[in-house]
Amino acid sequence: MENDPVIKPEQDTGKQSSGMNPDEERLIEKIVARTKNMALSEWNEVISFVRRPWRLLIVNFMIGLIRGIGFLLGMTIVGAAVLAALLTVSKPMIDKLLQLDIPGLSKWLAHLIQEIQKNLSKFQGG
Repeated sequence: MENDPVIKPEQDTGKQSSGMNPDEERLIEKIVARTKNMALSEWNEVISFVRRPWRLLIVNFMIGLIRGIGFLLGMTIVGAAVLAALLTVSKPMIDKLLQLDIPGLSKWLAHLIQEIQKNLSKFQGG
């Protein structure tokens, strides 16, 4: 306990007992001032939200809206990639199912493929 550093108050001569040069003292003063300003500005933001609750609601609504749009776009891209991969992998399996000639399934798959091709030709301008 005796070796603990103790901060000594300024002496009567007006000089600090820290032994720092004036540049270091000014730098520390600037750091302290900026830290106080940052703390005050953070509290000012909190107080502004308390004073204007509608602003808080609008900010939270906008954040939620942006998150929702991001989720929608991300899932669209991921879903399209998964669907494309499944269709690429499952095409040989669909062809094998058609060759098995299971009465109800084969007709249904053939009809499904015809409808898909018809709709694709409409979108491709043919």
